[in-house]
Amino acid sequence: MVEGSRGAFLASRLLFRLIMSSAVDVGPGYKPSSGWVYRRYPRVVEGVLARSVRLVDKVEIVSVDDYGFEARVASEEDLKVQYSVRVYVSPIDPMVEFECTCPYGERRFNPCKHVTASILALLNKYVEDLKISGDKLEEGFYRDPEERRLIEAIYEGLNKAAYIKARSSSKLA
Repeated sequence: MVEGSRGAFLASRLLFRLIMSSAVDVGPGYKPSSGWVYRRYPRVVEGVLARSVRLVDKVEIVSVDDYGFEARVASEEDLKVQYSVRVYVSPIDPMVEFECTCPYGERRFNPCKHVTASILALLNKYVEDLKISGDKLEEGFYRDPEERRLIEAIYEGLNKAAYIKARSSSKLA
């Protein structure tokens, strides 16, 4: 498969999986993220989600294959520092796997801003008519309501995948 069509195929699978994951009922211990925060605390503007959107233009997609991709993302604080992000979409398991070399990503199961920004950058590159950008943020809110709902669903899907992974890991220990 040519990289462009491979990337488009991966982007569509990733988008489908994350939107489906965002709708999964994971139990009473789960604390919702993105959409819940927007509705409950409309003035919270510098969370992971808003910071992810601001980083989208600093993402370099390094490689793409049928099951995932790798990216490099510049640090917000020091542009010389780059973090490596890997996202994996299993052909069998419905959950998306991800990792980042940043301090937050190495310590937690939750998606960091670099993982979220990398996924948004991949979608920008391979999904026609989609251009998510920090330029569309206004006082921390994304101006386009349709794209905002899409970004929230992607982030919620990542958080639910992380929650399920953390719960299954704690059951194994």
